[in-house]
Amino acid sequence: MIGTGENNMQIINALLVKLSKFFNRLLPSAPRAASDAAAAAVEDASTPFKRSLIELTGYPVKNVSFFDTALTHRSAADFSDKKTFVSNERLEFLGDAVLDLIVAEYLYKNFSHLDEGKLTKLRSQIVNWKTLAMYAKQIRLGDILIVSESANAIGVRQSETALADAMEAFIGAVYLDSDYANAKRFLEEKILSKTDFPALLLTDENYKSLLLEYAQARRLPIPTYSVVAEEGPSHKKTFTIAVKLGQDVIIGQGTGKNKKDAEQLAAQEAMLKLKSNDELAALAAMEQPKPDGTAAVAKPDETPAAEPP
Repeated sequence: MIGTGENNMQIINALLVKLSKFFNRLLPSAPRAASDAAAAAVEDASTPFKRSLIELTGYPVKNVSFFDTALTHRSAADFSDKKTFVSNERLEFLGDAVLDLIVAEYLYKNFSHLDEGKLTKLRSQIVNWKTLAMYAKQIRLGDILIVSESANAIGVRQSETALADAMEAFIGAVYLDSDYANAKRFLEEKILSKTDFPALLLTDENYKSLLLEYAQARRLPIPTYSVVAEEGPSHKKTFTIAVKLGQDVIIGQGTGKNKKDAEQLAAQEAMLKLKSNDELAALAAMEQPKPDGTAAVAKPDETPAAEPP
């Protein structure tokens, strides 16, 4: 009987060890479990999620948690521990810097006939949110984005700003998990090799017009632009221009070799911020209870119009 009791204790201890390992693996990926499209993200080499990461990045991924963070939209805070929750926003910051450097290096080496102005234009067209969102859709990042139920209901997985942010964060994750060379290879394969550079040079994305249309559609004040800084000698000046909607609210700022370019960059930054704010407003509207006590339901991409002045 004593031997049987000892055997039982050994079995129990073994089970406890296995359970401990199981929960240690499960807890870091708990937020993903709330999303059906991303339920497989347990940090294990045999999971479909890790295999898909290896196939997507082209190298043996070591730390899946970087990619979990890169794919965590800020709305996922709804079902996470607020004290420990981390969205992809910090990784987006890093990925943006890595993206800028890799694209600049690629353009410098492959387009030696272009001057600084054309190189800058090309880079801005590659790293803007529309282009990044397009490539994020091609590799189906939205399918594995970790979002709240309300964010999923309003179409955040298809949102250009959410996808562009996730793409930048994903680039940051590749860089942290491996090195600059792998991040560069990933970008060259997934973005740069598929970019029609001659067509981009002929494209003139007018962000000032887009911003004006946005403001008019929502009955907002007309955007106004003002020079906030001039630097450099008279033959090589740079201008920093701010754009406002209304009285003193600066919503975008850009720096360029001439006022026209600086205004376009300011308008581009403003559009990115406004689109991001639209998502937050839609989420807030959805979570706002109706008079009958139920939650309001917003349609995908629905943004409340501003009240007439």
